[in-house]
Amino acid sequence: MLRPFDLAARSLLIVGGLNWLSVAAGKFDLVAEATRSRHGKPSLAARAVYGAVGAGALWSLARLIEQEAFPRRSRARADGHVREAMTADLASVEPSATAAEAARLLAERDVGSLPVVEAGRLVGVVTDRDLALRVVAEGRDPNVVRIDEIASRELVTVEPDGKLDEALHLMAKRQVRRLPVVEDGRLVGILAQADVAQHASDERTGETVERISR
Repeated sequence: MLRPFDLAARSLLIVGGLNWLSVAAGKFDLVAEATRSRHGKPSLAARAVYGAVGAGALWSLARLIEQEAFPRRSRARADGHVREAMTADLASVEPSATAAEAARLLAERDVGSLPVVEAGRLVGVVTDRDLALRVVAEGRDPNVVRIDEIASRELVTVEPDGKLDEALHLMAKRQVRRLPVVEDGRLVGILAQADVAQHASDERTGETVERISR
């Protein structure tokens, strides 16, 4: 996955390549013809395009050299710690909460899962799938069903001092997009796929998304 700026730079490089091929083939300068001024000289628009293409070429070349000559640098962010990327602004539910309350919180936070916390300690996870299969599909009243009746007890967690690279691997292996961050049994944060994407390399994040989506 390319960053937007990298994608724009490479698109400009393609434009420049097509233009120079046209010139080499003995036809004409596409950019100059498209932006020629009334006096027959390259216009300010043509100069701007030439400059953008040149800048895009230099940027793309610099990025390629960096990736080839310093591969560790391009992966350095993935070697950071979970603590650096996790979200400490937690949305959680207690075991005594109802399925309806959990559903409203899932909708408000626009997430697919919530940690179930009792006295600060993580005791389970409830997902939108749990609500669909164990409440709606069975025709149960969401205002009566308690979270501790439907929450998943099989927890997949990471520690705040764990490596982001290892967290990515765990997400891909277990096909989950959010991991509770636990320290000494207490919930201290949530690590989401979007959080990791801001710290890990685009390539590694793309691989993880692909494996989760299978």
